[in-house]
Amino acid sequence: MTMLPVTSRTEMRHRARRLRSGVLTLTLAAFIPLAIGGSASATTIAGPGNTLGSPQGNEVDNLASATAVTNGKTVFNVKFGLGAPDGPVVTAVNRAVALTSHCAKCNAIAIGFQVVTTTTQDLVDLRATNVANATNEDCSITCDAVADAYQVVVATDTPRALTYGQLLSPQQLIALYNLRSEFLALPNSGLTLTQIQAKCEDLANQAVTILNDADYGAPGYGPVSYTALALPTFVPAVQGADLPGGASHPVVTLYRDIKFHPFSG
Repeated sequence: MTMLPVTSRTEMRHRARRLRSGVLTLTLAAFIPLAIGGSASATTIAGPGNTLGSPQGNEVDNLASATAVTNGKTVFNVKFGLGAPDGPVVTAVNRAVALTSHCAKCNAIAIGFQVVTTTTQDLVDLRATNVANATNEDCSITCDAVADAYQVVVATDTPRALTYGQLLSPQQLIALYNLRSEFLALPNSGLTLTQIQAKCEDLANQAVTILNDADYGAPGYGPVSYTALALPTFVPAVQGADLPGGASHPVVTLYRDIKFHPFSG
């Protein structure tokens, strides 16, 4: 679980300087130099749950799960979730779970990508959990389990959590939906695992760029304008910034968890 800690005002000012200089907080993970090999008879099955949701409330969950149990087959599931939780305690959970079980030359790939926006006003605690799990269970010969979890947390200082139509311009919203389409197309892309992970990194960085450039105080951005509001500073309970005069750009944080579990009998 990733907790956004209480920080001192001095540290918040330091983060504000980093934010204004364009530095973005990243949790890094190494690439996995592996290509999924297979015979001509190997097939790829797109897993269930490739839907988009924007649930309101104080908890949002996104789960990508792939289980391979048939010899020579690859099960590949991608789940892309959007959420805008609101409340004094916000919980965001993103999980990717891959399992190969009792099979030979099989592969399970799960990629979970979650974007969460929330407001820092009246926020007591933001609990962001981003976890990947990859497991082999009683496999024979060769099988691989791969799980990638990407979570982007967007914190604004608006009176309430913004919808994506309010946070982003129409062009940015279209760009975000295009990224979603590219993620969901990965199971049928024919790419090797190395290429898939490089593509995931590129798409995750593109998503961060889109969200980091959001200007929710600019005229014409989204159906609601907050330019007339006296925006407060970020509260200490959130990894944010003490920006004088209110902030028109959100604080964006990307978390990664990448797990690879191979088996060679």
